[in-house]
Amino acid sequence: MVKIYSWNVNSLRNVEDKFLKFLEDYTPDIVFIQELRANQNQLSFFLQNAVGYKCVFSSAEKHGYAGTALYYRDTLNITDLKTNIEGTILGMDGRFISFTLDATFYAGFYIPNGNMSEERQQIKFKYLNQVTELALRKREEGLEVVLVGDFNIAVDPRDLYAPNLNVNHSGFLPEERQWSETLLNSGFCDAFRLFEARGGFYTWWNLIDPTRQNNKGWRFDYFFISNGLKNICVSSKILKEVFGSDHCPISLELEYKK
Repeated sequence: MVKIYSWNVNSLRNVEDKFLKFLEDYTPDIVFIQELRANQNQLSFFLQNAVGYKCVFSSAEKHGYAGTALYYRDTLNITDLKTNIEGTILGMDGRFISFTLDATFYAGFYIPNGNMSEERQQIKFKYLNQVTELALRKREEGLEVVLVGDFNIAVDPRDLYAPNLNVNHSGFLPEERQWSETLLNSGFCDAFRLFEARGGFYTWWNLIDPTRQNNKGWRFDYFFISNGLKNICVSSKILKEVFGSDHCPISLELEYKK
């Protein structure tokens, strides 16, 4: 069994104690982090040396902005670890980490937000298209694929509190949902939807509701898995009970055959 988690922590330094407790309580094999918001030398000894884990940090040039990280069990034999793909914008602002394990290509993303400007929205579209190109290329190479992270999109009306009020807003634009539909029609599935068809399950809430009781949220964080992994996917969950960020972690469990 491989237990994979993803969490937009909205600054790893700010959530240090909660993150280290999360590692202790949930014993993940792999954790993808978004919004690292730090350079490695700004992180504490404990974040850089979590017991039982190796870690990789990919930072933005702009201080305190974006970035991703990866924690994985020091017993895992991961290969082809990368924080950028030549000829793409995937590694911009430290938004990308990938590796291969058990004939499966794993890629973690922090997709750009398109809210700031039309130019930024176009960068988001370009980034999303390159995610798809990478995923399909890896499938052509014979690998199964796990795409994970904060995609800054709610892929269908079940995935946000007020879909009718957001049809013209970045994160729920028709073109963004078309991107996800195209991906899902190209041999991928939304792992969470293998286990839960209802709406009302979100991964991001405005901090004006710190306890998430009103549940007026968006589901921005996903595991998209190639269809060949469906038969070994035994769990995919949203950990609403884990606090520390405006996002909560999500999980995926894969039971590889011996």
